[in-house]
Amino acid sequence: MKAWAISFKTGLTLFSAHRTDTMQRHLHSWLKMLLYDLSTLWVMAMTAVCCGFAVNAFRDVPLPLAYASKAERVRLAAERIAGRLSEDAASAETAEDGAYASESQTEPEITDKPHARLIDLASFRAVQKHALVLDARPEIFHRFGHIPKAISLPREDFEACYSKQRTLFEKHKTHPVVIYCSGGSCEDGAMVANALITLGFTDVRFYRGGWDEWTRIGLPEEKAP
Repeated sequence: MKAWAISFKTGLTLFSAHRTDTMQRHLHSWLKMLLYDLSTLWVMAMTAVCCGFAVNAFRDVPLPLAYASKAERVRLAAERIAGRLSEDAASAETAEDGAYASESQTEPEITDKPHARLIDLASFRAVQKHALVLDARPEIFHRFGHIPKAISLPREDFEACYSKQRTLFEKHKTHPVVIYCSGGSCEDGAMVANALITLGFTDVRFYRGGWDEWTRIGLPEEKAP
C-alpha cells in the first residue's frame, strides 16, 4: 500500500511537471502569435494612413485632417476660393503693371458672421424673374426636379461646383441671388448663402420654404436633361 502511494505521488508529480511545461509552451506560442498579429495590424494601419495622405495630396479639394461640421466645411471652401481669387487678381495686376500688388490690395474682405436674408414664397416670386436662383440640394435631387431656371450649387460639393461656373456666378455679385434647399429643417441653403456672402455677394436671400413648399403648392418645375 505504501509503495502504491509513493508511485501515485511520483506519477502525479511527473504529470504536473509535464502539464506545466506544456502550458508554458502553449503560452509562449500564443504570445508569439499575438505579437505577430499586432505588428501586422500596425504595419497595415500605417500603410493605410500613408496611402490616405498620398491620395489626399492629389485631390482637387483635399479632405480635412480633422472633423469639421457641414457649415465649417462650406465656410472653409469659400475662403479657399476667395484665396484663389486673390491670387488670380494679384497675377493679373502684376502682368498689367509689371509689379506685384501688395497683399492688402488684393485680399478680399471675409465677413466674420455672414447672414442671408430669409424670404417667404411671395417675396421669392417677386424677385424670381431677375434673380439668380441656386439649388443647394445634392445634385442628384436637382436632376430629378428643381425650380425653373435654378442652377445646382450643392452644399456638399460647393467648392468644385462654384469653381466650375465661377464666371457665371460672379456676374451676379451685386444682383439678387436666391438660394433654396429641401425646406423644413434643411440648412444647406443657409450654409451656401453664407458662403456666397463670404465671397462678396451683396444681395443674398434664402428661400426657407424650399423645394417642399414649392412642390406642395404645385408650382412649375423642371428636370435636368
